[in-house]
Amino acid sequence: NSQVSDLAFLASMPNLWYLEVANTSIADLTPLEKLIGLKCLDISHTQVTDLTPLAKLPSLVEVLASGCKLDAASLQNLPEHIKVHLD
Repeated sequence: NSQVSDLAFLASMPNLWYLEVANTSIADLTPLEKLIGLKCLDISHTQVTDLTPLAKLPSLVEVLASGCKLDAASLQNLPEHIKVHLD
């Protein structure tokens, strides 16, 4: 496991288009709310349960979330253009 546990340092990188934080202790995606260029996010095997912070990202189309215990309500509230892969 990586020692990354906080994504706050990414808030100033709105043009970032791919982010892989799989196998880390990340739990909060709130710092990603301003990453308007993000297209693909890999949060597999992290502590993330809530995808709500991703709902307003216009470019995001794919979230890899294998091994995550996601809250069903946060999945239902995502726009249709965001595909979440749970396996």
